[in-house]
Amino acid sequence: MSPPPELPYPLVQAQIALYYGIGSLSLIINSVTLVIILRNSPMLAGEVKTLAVCFQVACLVQNAFITLLFNPVLYLHVAGGYCVGLLCFFVPYHFLAV
Repeated sequence: MSPPPELPYPLVQAQIALYYGIGSLSLIINSVTLVIILRNSPMLAGEVKTLAVCFQVACLVQNAFITLLFNPVLYLHVAGGYCVGLLCFFVPYHFLAV
């Protein structure tokens, strides 16, 4: 069985730029949604508002961590990968993966 081919460097750079673009767009959408939930709070019941705000904050934090700070690049053929996010310069990959 031949080894899987490596991806060309420009394709990897385009993939990373796409990840950052998607992460930025999702942060904007999540932030706008959170503002809409908070501004339209008189329409929502207390418990529903609390659940909606908590869920939206959890989505915002998760999207920020995965798409901007962690940003993993996975190679499924070889069961490996590496990290290119902003935290990868300071925290080792095996700590971020946990």
